[in-house]
Amino acid sequence: MRGKFLHNQIMIAMPISALRSLGYAVAVEYPVRAGRRPPCVDGVAIGGGNCVVLEAECSPARAANDLAKAQELAADVLLIIVPHAGLRARMCAVLNRLPGNGAPNAPKVLVLTLGAALHWISQNCPPVAQQPAISDHKLEESPAATNNDIK
Repeated sequence: MRGKFLHNQIMIAMPISALRSLGYAVAVEYPVRAGRRPPCVDGVAIGGGNCVVLEAECSPARAANDLAKAQELAADVLLIIVPHAGLRARMCAVLNRLPGNGAPNAPKVLVLTLGAALHWISQNCPPVAQQPAISDHKLEESPAATNNDIK
């Protein structure tokens, strides 16, 4: 992954592990579209008929990009994980000002701290009996990179 320790080993790894334990198919650094250096989401999880895009942020500066990438992947939920509640409030303020947030094709956007994100996953992502393939969702138009960590 492109981030540093806090981003990769804590803010993204723990929710990914939780989703995998529930039987979701998870890809890390999933490209949004084809290209030489396409934009990627930190993680995408498919299961139970839902697509959850995971993004970890330490600043509200990339909020608009995160929403645009989730919309391009036709995600049902964009889960933005932040390290503390102060950043959560700033991120929510930025997202509320974005014109695409709340549109009919927009995903449900959640900005949560790590503990709250893990709790949300445990309460809202039911276990999946048979692990789906990433391509079973609407993502088939988006190319999966050859180095994706799909399990």
